[in-house]
Amino acid sequence: MPDLKSRAAYYLASALGRFSTLFPIGLGYWLSDRGGDLVWALVPGYRANVRANLSRATGRPENSREVRRLSRKVFQYSARNFFDLMRVALLSDDELRAAVYGSKESWGRLEAARQAGKGGIIASAHFGAFDYTGQSIFIHGYPIISLTTRTVSPFIYRVVTLLRKSHGLTIEEATPAGVRRMIGAIRRGEFAGLITDRDFFQNGVEVEFFGEKTTLPSGPARIARDSGAPILAVFTKRLSKGYILTVEEPFYVERSDDARRDIREAMQKIVAIFERQIRENPEQWVMFQRVWPATGSPSPAPVDRPSESVVAPFSESPSGASDN
Repeated sequence: MPDLKSRAAYYLASALGRFSTLFPIGLGYWLSDRGGDLVWALVPGYRANVRANLSRATGRPENSREVRRLSRKVFQYSARNFFDLMRVALLSDDELRAAVYGSKESWGRLEAARQAGKGGIIASAHFGAFDYTGQSIFIHGYPIISLTTRTVSPFIYRVVTLLRKSHGLTIEEATPAGVRRMIGAIRRGEFAGLITDRDFFQNGVEVEFFGEKTTLPSGPARIARDSGAPILAVFTKRLSKGYILTVEEPFYVERSDDARRDIREAMQKIVAIFERQIRENPEQWVMFQRVWPATGSPSPAPVDRPSESVVAPFSESPSGASDN
């Protein structure tokens, strides 16, 4: 029997879904954009963080007109992501498949990984409509376990998790038990999803990201090295209508006598893929925390976005411990 808080979370998640259907998607996105504009205007701290990240990614000054324009789009796209998350529970699997296009090549890479029987590590970023990444993979028949880190109240976390699980996606909190279940899924030949474009807990591996050193959580590389599973970088980019899911060429992590080097080199490969995707569409990189600590003081808490802190399909790496 669900407790009172669980029932309340269920009813709120359902109400959010019904509320989102009051608007045609075009109007819903327009309203989302206006909400993003409002947050952009009212939260100078987040605005400064976004500009700092975009400046590094584009090579343009933080105060340039282009970076200001892109930063505003980031807030708008983040609001659209939240609108999409509210309405996803009311979409059928067929409607979600129709909305998210994936090429034969992309699905073929996932299928090849499944056929190999070692599972796969899905490495992604706060990029595009990232809430749709894990759900799209799952409804196409690929078992995937998605880990999330709770950074808000338990009640809000329950609401967000219910929305994410609406199409049957398996979601675990990044507790020791959750990580063990993720490892078990990989050993069964399934997939695990991790977001790894920000070292929220400041304990990752050092990499060079857009020409500047920072740290990123090493979980994807560490788990892939230990398990023998390939790493596949996956992104769901927004289009003018719908979305496109891209699965990058998988790669395996070398297992030499130098574990630190193996993990660092694998993370640098992931970073190179992230750089290419972000350069093509920097306004879709919805990262509200400073990725490079040298550009400012790191945020005191691991919050994803100003509006909905944990609305992400995957967690930051649960195995992002420093290389010892």
